[in-house]
Amino acid sequence: MNIAFPAVLLFMLVLPGLLFRYTYQRGFFRRSPITVPSFTEDLGFSILWAVVLHAIWLNIFSIAGLRIDYGTLLTLLIGQFGKDQAYLTQAIQAITAGHAAITSYFLSLFVAGYLLGYGAHFLVRSQRWDRRFPLLRFSNEWHYLFSGEDALAPATTLKPDVYITAVVEFKEATYLYRGTLVSWTFDRQGILERLTLEQVSRRRLDKDRSDDQPYNPVSRGQDSRYYSVEGDLFIMRYSEIKTLNVEYVYLLPVA
Repeated sequence: MNIAFPAVLLFMLVLPGLLFRYTYQRGFFRRSPITVPSFTEDLGFSILWAVVLHAIWLNIFSIAGLRIDYGTLLTLLIGQFGKDQAYLTQAIQAITAGHAAITSYFLSLFVAGYLLGYGAHFLVRSQRWDRRFPLLRFSNEWHYLFSGEDALAPATTLKPDVYITAVVEFKEATYLYRGTLVSWTFDRQGILERLTLEQVSRRRLDKDRSDDQPYNPVSRGQDSRYYSVEGDLFIMRYSEIKTLNVEYVYLLPVA
């Protein structure tokens, strides 16, 4: 008990910060690589936010008349209960007497940390602060790349069509696949797993265009080097892609 209980108590004290950082990073991204191991790497920020949340909650509960027994808390964290476990008996009595307030404190703080993380994420994203300030940028680089947000000025609302060109090697030859990006997915480790494209065409890599041949990023119907891949959606496994090119094309509405 001298080892297990302080560890459990310490985890409960840090958990609000972990919940805040987890929901803040995951937020409302449709596709997010945020996984459980990621917030263990982010433990420093989680502890910082846990301290902030505890400071706020302690003030709120103090106003409501809750008295914090810091002596008992320190005793439980250290795990040293004196001769014949005398301090342990006092700690158990203090917890028993205030179990309702303690339960309310931690449960409300866990919920608050979870919801405040989403709220902070929404605020940063809605104000586009993550595009203006590198410190507020989320650890979802694939989203910024594939959504086209990195290509936009902070005040721009027009989103581009995203074209993907991927090099895939086969035994007989190496091919270029090109199409419009529809979606992307991650595996459980947060590694990019699949890309879903539409209107896909391909050509052999060695059939490059000549210097005087015009380049059209949207239409390849007049380029005899390419031929269309039949089907509605084309799924590419990221592990099989050698190189990846991303191109943003802005199609302005016709007046």
